[in-house]
Amino acid sequence: MKTFSDRLKHARVLRQHTQKTLARACGLSQSTISTYENGVRRSSRSFRKIANVLRVELDWLETGKGPMEKRETYSLADATGAHTLRESDGPDSKPAPAWPFPSVSPLLINALSASDRRELEKWLRMTVDGYLRAYGESKKGKRRGG
Repeated sequence: MKTFSDRLKHARVLRQHTQKTLARACGLSQSTISTYENGVRRSSRSFRKIANVLRVELDWLETGKGPMEKRETYSLADATGAHTLRESDGPDSKPAPAWPFPSVSPLLINALSASDRRELEKWLRMTVDGYLRAYGESKKGKRRGG
């Protein structure tokens, strides 16, 4: 892929984003993503956000040099609305707890609309509550029979 536009579109499609979901996750408009992909606009102010959301190396996205894939660790800071990776605040800072869902990027969750996130949260809460109830009941049953 020779151009920034080609690399951006390739990474977006590879990560299963539409222009709209990528824009939302980056805090940009869909038209901004479209102008980047069409080669009309080439402002580097948003490239770091885009690279983080797409989990690609910034240098690869901008120049095509180096590896495409970015190795990253999710943290709860990413899940709470931040659109960039969290780095240590200093030598005395504690690391953020690990993001518990390795196959789901927090940025994908952030790409959902607010109402979709609320529905997903309700579903997750009901599921977790169900597992906890089942686990508690299985523990009680073992104590009675033991």
